[in-house]
Amino acid sequence: MNNFFNFSFSAFLLISAVGISQTKIEAKQEARQEARQETKQKMETLKIAYITTALELTETEAQQFWPVYNEAEVKQRELRRTRMGERKDAQQNFKTMTEKEAEFFVDKEIEFKQKELDIIKERHGKLKKVLSSKKIALLYKAEVDFQRKVLQELNDKKGVKEPGK
Repeated sequence: MNNFFNFSFSAFLLISAVGISQTKIEAKQEARQEARQETKQKMETLKIAYITTALELTETEAQQFWPVYNEAEVKQRELRRTRMGERKDAQQNFKTMTEKEAEFFVDKEIEFKQKELDIIKERHGKLKKVLSSKKIALLYKAEVDFQRKVLQELNDKKGVKEPGK
């Protein structure tokens, strides 16, 4: 009877420890997810401010511009998410894939690039109705400048130096 009690108590402790450990892991994952979401929101806020300032958008222009811009961003994000899933599958099987599977993968990459270009062209056409060509050109420059600025700040935090400096 005593051995049964010891065994039961040990099993209970083990199961409890596993449960507590699992809860801690889930809590850490949740905290990481929340931190990622918070970082994304901060980045979006910074990007909006950067682009608004770079384009010197009037209130009227901003009201017409941001819905068009955001719609295209959502479409691109969804397209990239789909692409990442397909890429992940292909990369896991890259060494074992047949020539036909590799051709399919390459064709999908070209298809992705075409869909991405279609989204950009659609956005460009809509933007021409609400902004001058000069401001659209400034938008393209501001997007590149913002990406460079973000990458530079990330590299600075990591201690990575620019090539040639």
